[in-house]
Amino acid sequence: MSFNLENSDLSEQCVVTSYKLLKMLHLHSKENFKLFWYNKIIHTYIQMLGKDESIENVAKILYYLRKLLNIVGKTLIPQVYTGVIIKQIVCLLQDSAFCQKSIEESQYKLMDNLTEFVLAMVKAWKIEFSLRIQDIFYLYLQKTALINGVEIVNLFLGEIGNLITEFSDLAFLHFETLFNRIEAIFQAEEDTLYRNSVFTLGILCNATGNYFNRYPRILSLISWLLENETTPGIVDNGVAALCRAILACPSSVPELYYFDALRNLPLKEDFAETKIVFKFLSYLLEIEGFQETEKILEMIIDGIVNNSKNSSEYPVEKEDLGKVQKCITQKIRGDCLEKALQNVSEESKRIFKDFLEKLSF
Repeated sequence: MSFNLENSDLSEQCVVTSYKLLKMLHLHSKENFKLFWYNKIIHTYIQMLGKDESIENVAKILYYLRKLLNIVGKTLIPQVYTGVIIKQIVCLLQDSAFCQKSIEESQYKLMDNLTEFVLAMVKAWKIEFSLRIQDIFYLYLQKTALINGVEIVNLFLGEIGNLITEFSDLAFLHFETLFNRIEAIFQAEEDTLYRNSVFTLGILCNATGNYFNRYPRILSLISWLLENETTPGIVDNGVAALCRAILACPSSVPELYYFDALRNLPLKEDFAETKIVFKFLSYLLEIEGFQETEKILEMIIDGIVNNSKNSSEYPVEKEDLGKVQKCITQKIRGDCLEKALQNVSEESKRIFKDFLEKLSF
């Protein structure tokens, strides 16, 4: 593979080569790939991100760069290029074409690929991005105003939650603005935005607790959502947000909200939230005299079994597995555990018993 630098269709060659590079990684060693990448390709890719290119080509390059970054790691892009890339990310976000009520599919695809690429870059170069993250976050925040198209608002609401997960200080600096945006979405009954809104609301709670004394309103919004929504993904994100709010500041959450969360469990669709739900269940298991122990145990057993079979789809933190093991072996009555195991398959019983016997911390 090589580029014909005299060819005016160089951009299209870059896109085609990106696809071939992904295939190359599966057939050859990473070292061979890196030699080819550094000598032949990366310079052209960086130039493409910094000059006037078609939206389609830039979107594709961002997509393939993220795919390659996930496979190769941060050595994919030499540090000397990170500043140039961050600058170009800011330029793309500042483009007024993406602040319109209605945008073309190609423009949305570019923003979608750009935000996914930003998140991958942030995770790889957190220190470098910390110098410009305020600028990037502010531009993200601008795009969550309802004057923008619903698709763009929805996209950036979710990505704001992801950025706060990486940089919790952003939540303290922009809490009021972001909370007001989310509240406006609920008041306008923009139901297509509920899922990412309540996800980011939960992330805000996780980062700030009740520092801003807004828990009563936050809890009422989440509770209203759980009472009025039946869409599985939205309900799952609502439950996860409630779990985050409880765990971030238990003293600010009346116990009735604990039961709100339990009533809407187990998760139906968004199993990426397994981690926070399992943490919440393990917290409940440790509370002396808390009701619903049998139901909590059933869901914990289910979480342990699913995690054992597929830990990437059903993620659980090792620390929480340890807490559960300790609590079950030291505090839970045998008859209560037996009742929880009554409706469990023989395979699940075996996996759970192996968990109790073999897990050591």
